[in-house]
Amino acid sequence: MVATDVQNDPGEAVASRLRERGARAVFQHHDVAHESSWRTCVERAVTEFGSLDILVNNAGIGDIATIEETSSDDWGARSPSTRPASSSA
Repeated sequence: MVATDVQNDPGEAVASRLRERGARAVFQHHDVAHESSWRTCVERAVTEFGSLDILVNNAGIGDIATIEETSSDDWGARSPSTRPASSSA
């Protein structure tokens, strides 16, 4: 299993707990808003385990459209991590 998150310490803790219980698990930093981060995660899965068999995306925004109908530009425009920080005046 490749556990991913934008927060390294909690993500590594999850992978570590899984390993303690006998699972094959690694952690990979991953920001779902960036396509290059997805590529890195898939490459890590293939390197560590030989293939990517199941993907569970439990992050991000789910109200745009189906994954097949959502472009990278659509996703980036809606993702909180790509929006400018709001300023309080």
